[in-house]
Amino acid sequence: MAKPQAKKTARAGKEPVTRDCTIHLHKHMQKVAFKKRAPRAVRVVRQFACKVMLTQDVRIDTKLNKFLWSNGVRNATRWTIRVAIDLNQFGSRRPTSSHNTQAENSHQVPRRVRVRLSRKRNEDEDAKEKMFTLVQHVPVESFKNLQTETVKDD
Repeated sequence: MAKPQAKKTARAGKEPVTRDCTIHLHKHMQKVAFKKRAPRAVRVVRQFACKVMLTQDVRIDTKLNKFLWSNGVRNATRWTIRVAIDLNQFGSRRPTSSHNTQAENSHQVPRRVRVRLSRKRNEDEDAKEKMFTLVQHVPVESFKNLQTETVKDD
């Protein structure tokens, strides 16, 4: 029986690249204790970046960390509805209601988060790996019809 030959393809993980991805955090928060939800969210983002970018060295940006911890370790702001009263030209009131944005509607930990994954070369000569991944928060209005996109660096 012949031995399987090693694949001769070059790994795509060796080149710098930037991608925008959406991480669905809610499915990873099932049956997690309240006081462990925000730390688990950070861990899930780190694991997702390792898997997608093929690097073990993952660095999370401070803005993304603040977004994940924005409601504390577990506490949430409840659904709020803002009602604005508009006076039309005849002086009668016309109430208009609108839901708040995704950040204000969030539950314990945000259900989804849009991140920018950037695989970069490690400048440190003593580093174990040649590449590292930087994970940054990308604020979006809605998560509808968003797909993974490769960002062109200018």
